Amino acid sequence: MKKEILYNRLPILILVIFVFQGCMSHHNAIDVNKSRREAYINSYPNIDAKTKQAVLKGEIFIGMKKSAVVASYGEPYETHLIETASGVSEEWIYRFLNPIDASVHYSDIILYIENGILTEIKDVSAK
Repeated sequence: MKKEILYNRLPILILVIFVFQGCMSHHNAIDVNKSRREAYINSYPNIDAKTKQAVLKGEIFIGMKKSAVVASYGEPYETHLIETASGVSEEWIYRFLNPIDASVHYSDIILYIENGILTEIKDVSAK
């Protein structure tokens, strides 16, 4: 009888362990992001206020240096070089899980970098 109770509760126990482990992974990712952002700010003490606030919040904006983009968002999921009329542009793709809308599994943010400066941001969601 006790073995049956244990086997009946085993799936619940495994689920609890996985959920707890996932929460710990998320917490560790937040710590890594925060550390990366703070390290960038400490490395550039004369950074302008707009960039400093954006990096600390994990945000980006048109005109931001690509090093600040990496500090804010981390390394891109995928990168491409694109030939344009004015030269070569970089296309950076970031993939973020979407925990809010179950019908959209992830969102892609596509960034375009020219001469080391963020020039365009496209938000693309996929199902």
